[in-house]
Amino acid sequence: MSTDDPARGLLYGDVPVTPGQIERICADLVGPAQPLAGLIRELVAAGDVHALRLLHQENTPLHVLLDELLPADYPISDENLIRRLGPPFTDGSSSAVHAVRSAAGLARSLLEENPDDGYLRASLQWCMAAHTSPLTLDWAEPEDHQGLSRQLATLSAFVNDDRRCAGTALTVAVTLRFLTGFSPRKGPSASLNVLFNLGSRGLKARLTGTLIPSWPPGLVPDPRRMTLFTADQDFQLALTRAWAQAGKAVTGTVIWSIEAEDGPIGTVVGESLGAAFAVMIDELRRRHRPFYRNPAVFRLVGTNAVVGRIDDWGNLQSVEGYAQKLEAVGGNARVIVPTVDEQKANEAGRDVLIVPAPNWAIAANKARRPDFRPIAQWAVAPLVVVLIIAGLAVLNRQQAVGAHQQEVMSRQTSQRSDELLERDPVLSGLLSAAAWRFAPTDEARYGMLAATATAAETVLQWHPLIVHGVAYSPDGSTLASIGGGSAIQLWDAATRRVIGSRSDTDRFSAYGLAFSPRGDLLATSDDRGSIRLWTVPGLTAIGGPLNHGSSTVPLVAFDRGGATLVTAGRDGAVRTWDVAARRPSGKPFTIPRGSSAVALSRDGRTLATTVGESASVQLWDLSTRRRLGAPLSGGRTVEFSGDGKRLAVVGDDGMRVWGVRTRRPIGKVLKGPATAFTQAAFSSDGATLAAAGSDGSIQLWDIATGEPVGNPLRGHTAIVIALAFDPHGGSLASAGADGTSRLWDLSLFRPAGKPLSRHAGLVAEVVFSPDGAILASGSWDGTARLWDTATRLPVGDPLNGHDGQINTVAFSPDGRTLVTAGNDRTIRRWDVATQRPIGPPIMAHLGAVLDVTFSPDGHLLASSGDDGATRLWDAATGRAIRSPLLGHWGPVNYVNAVAFSPDGRTLATAGVDITVRLWDAATGQPVGDPLEGGYAINNVDFSPEGEVLAAAQDDGTVQLWDPATHETVGDPIGVPGSSLWGLAFSPDGTILATGAGDGSARLWDVATRRPLGGPLRGHGKGFTDVTFSPDGTILASAGEDGRVLLWNVAMPKDPFRAVCAIAGRSLTREEWRRYVPGEPFGEVCP
Repeated sequence: MSTDDPARGLLYGDVPVTPGQIERICADLVGPAQPLAGLIRELVAAGDVHALRLLHQENTPLHVLLDELLPADYPISDENLIRRLGPPFTDGSSSAVHAVRSAAGLARSLLEENPDDGYLRASLQWCMAAHTSPLTLDWAEPEDHQGLSRQLATLSAFVNDDRRCAGTALTVAVTLRFLTGFSPRKGPSASLNVLFNLGSRGLKARLTGTLIPSWPPGLVPDPRRMTLFTADQDFQLALTRAWAQAGKAVTGTVIWSIEAEDGPIGTVVGESLGAAFAVMIDELRRRHRPFYRNPAVFRLVGTNAVVGRIDDWGNLQSVEGYAQKLEAVGGNARVIVPTVDEQKANEAGRDVLIVPAPNWAIAANKARRPDFRPIAQWAVAPLVVVLIIAGLAVLNRQQAVGAHQQEVMSRQTSQRSDELLERDPVLSGLLSAAAWRFAPTDEARYGMLAATATAAETVLQWHPLIVHGVAYSPDGSTLASIGGGSAIQLWDAATRRVIGSRSDTDRFSAYGLAFSPRGDLLATSDDRGSIRLWTVPGLTAIGGPLNHGSSTVPLVAFDRGGATLVTAGRDGAVRTWDVAARRPSGKPFTIPRGSSAVALSRDGRTLATTVGESASVQLWDLSTRRRLGAPLSGGRTVEFSGDGKRLAVVGDDGMRVWGVRTRRPIGKVLKGPATAFTQAAFSSDGATLAAAGSDGSIQLWDIATGEPVGNPLRGHTAIVIALAFDPHGGSLASAGADGTSRLWDLSLFRPAGKPLSRHAGLVAEVVFSPDGAILASGSWDGTARLWDTATRLPVGDPLNGHDGQINTVAFSPDGRTLVTAGNDRTIRRWDVATQRPIGPPIMAHLGAVLDVTFSPDGHLLASSGDDGATRLWDAATGRAIRSPLLGHWGPVNYVNAVAFSPDGRTLATAGVDITVRLWDAATGQPVGDPLEGGYAINNVDFSPEGEVLAAAQDDGTVQLWDPATHETVGDPIGVPGSSLWGLAFSPDGTILATGAGDGSARLWDVATRRPLGGPLRGHGKGFTDVTFSPDGTILASAGEDGRVLLWNVAMPKDPFRAVCAIAGRSLTREEWRRYVPGEPFGEVCP
């Protein structure tokens, strides 16, 4: 009697069953023989459709026994899915019964003349619910060698409908091949021990994999051994990560099984087998080599056990339950565990050799041992040649392993860099530089660029205590900081090097500092009422301290001439001092005691103080010692502008600017996004106000508009105590309670000069001339304007001629011609030099012209409109070339954008019908099928090399395609929400700029599809267009507010050098130990 006879008897219901037989049959059904798989295969070979129908649809004694035998061991089921599948699947049955019905349904699809595709779909959905295949979108229809063309085509159709079932579809295809009796040519096999927990038990099993080189890449459970196997979603996630990490270079299908001594494992819960699968897959890849290549010298030792989850980076993550696992493995075993679990694994298994590994690749290396027998079997050359080849193989392997390990370290270090980017961009940049040293990955390069994009210029780390003040010398050449311990530090503002330093041995803290107008003296005050004068840069004390009193002196300031020094203390006394004589000049002037903030105008005439519990602000005439009018509304901090005409008051409800003479507020209250302001400072020209938040961030504000300028400056890990602008306006210095002084580059990702604002309506498009000297803008006010990019002034008068709004403008490649197009259905050509029309208008479309562009050689002009058409024109004569290109259909068939590829051979059009269509520019014929997005597409652009096509969508994302293959490139870029309109690649193709409907522009790193800095805001709300200057250093944005803004986006050409220059140092040994553990210390920056 064969092993499947009891199962066959139960199926037909004609075999008497005694208690003893039940026990034997149960052992057979789940034991090593696995009779159910063999039974179904035999029924297919015999053409027994009746038996398959019983197995698929009926409720035979076999089904009853499986329900009674396996419900506890097979708990994984999705009752909602079972209900959706419908008969013969019922939610009262065990997962084992569902698995048998699924396999029988596949078998019926092979035998019946007109099988229902529902058999295949139900089996596919069941296999997805069983979680036995990795989640992947990759699907290649297997070749038909067994008359399965119909079934394989049906599976391909299912996958096209839902790409998420690609991995499961391969499992179904392999099962179909098994059922037909097909025996493929097998490749190498590999196995190792695995340990896992099932409930409160620890289990030891054998994971075995076999590679089928002739089949498509994939990871599939063995249909001969794992028919009844089910798992949970965590196990499926483990398979997905293992395949993503180790299966990239595998050419073929990996068939796997997990078996214990008493038969295949029925179920697995959790991710603890992820590392073991990655090691097994990698071993198969290594062993699958052409016959003429030397076999791998290092081979997996199957007696090793590998335990651990893996993350998306390939790192081994902690697991639990070592006591049960190591009890199951027995004594004298060798178990490879995550490095983080080494201690608890040693504590749990005293007779077990624990080997730690940080990632699966190192775990695989530690599970291997040299094995020269394959070399000996393969070698046919003289012994010396064999030895040379073996040596080279070992060397190549070591180099490959080393390179892989370096790449893993680079990605791990980049991940740690990301975590620190907002909190400490300088340290984040150094870690990215370290990652670049390990391996020059896209992630490391992005990390360095992201650090420079934060505007951090350098961190002046000099004292462990709080930094109380910071100030620039009048000429901007020197920066001074003061802090606890009466410490003073002078820095060369250009080189960032210390040029003077002094720290007293007492415990008093310096609070105020000020440079004399000539910059040769520095005055400081402290919390014991002492005033000192110092030479600059020597920091030599000039005489003894001047005694203001016994309280803290928060204000020390020179008058405009430098002959008088003004000090104000918490005791309410304001004193003036003759600097030359070092004596008081005049009697003290009394203000309310306990004033929390005091400020003196730069001309020394006006004093501002906070008054009383309400912290109202009182202005005083210092010469007359009298109040100037009634108090202003309350605030904690006050600061005068450089000309003394405005006063910034920082209060609980935000920050407000007041006119000193009028004592009236200027503009609206400025409020931070989430935190209260603590400090403020005016730029030297009075146009910009810097405000520090309680979270350590700093925001710049345009005083004229009351709008924030650029992104917040983040880096301080504690409250910011003082701010000071470089007199030349290029940098901002800040001092914080984190013990650092920081310098910020105020040019990067900030408007370069004042807005270009002469349009009376929305600016629909801006474009630079090829040489970058001129910027053209087209507006809904019906005019186009030319601007000199050097002077920011208009070039000539507006270009008038359109009857209605202008939607698009474009320069010819030689820069001599500008074209405009708009709602009046026309395209107009203009001579840039004379600003006169060239020829009559081109009546281009039946409706509004939405976009226009020149071909790279300048011979053709392409236009698109709201009539659904795209047209080509002779750029010189304005005559139409062939009939319109039609292809965008729908209730609204607007063709929003058109773009030529860099070689001019391909034309891309984008429409509201959520497609991008490619056309042969020479013939006007479509190139391949449309590229489908997810939403209406508003703009389209090719990268400079033509390797990527970008489309801006109405959901706020950008989809990238490879125009050669029509395949998508990664996930969409963007922040879903506001629709995208502006789209532009940088000239080198590494950065993508987008303009959104919320009035913001953003920059994205193309390689990693991640943002560089935050949104660039300056247009308020509404439509935003963007374009790069030819050298890539300026981004122009145009908005609904009628303005054009020019942003400095000059990213460093060598990010590594830029990061090291910003930091001015390398990683310390302590930082290296903390963030790059396990690797020998190395200097990052030269």
